[in-house]
Amino acid sequence: MDAGGKLIIIRKEGIPPLFKPPGKFFDYCAEGKLLYLAPWEYDTRNSPITRQECVEMNTMAEIIATSNITCRLKIQ
Repeated sequence: MDAGGKLIIIRKEGIPPLFKPPGKFFDYCAEGKLLYLAPWEYDTRNSPITRQECVEMNTMAEIIATSNITCRLKIQ
């Protein structure tokens, strides 16, 4: 990513409250090079991922990666 690439990380187990991407990932998020997201609520159960979940997450990533949308979120 230092060479200009961008990355989307989709977490099947969700994102816990007060989550902060570790190390350099935090910087990449701040620079707009990394998008961390989760389509489902945070779940501490370590259930195996299904093929259907993988297909859904890949579809989400493809839609985001091929869109020409710029979005700035403001959390209140």
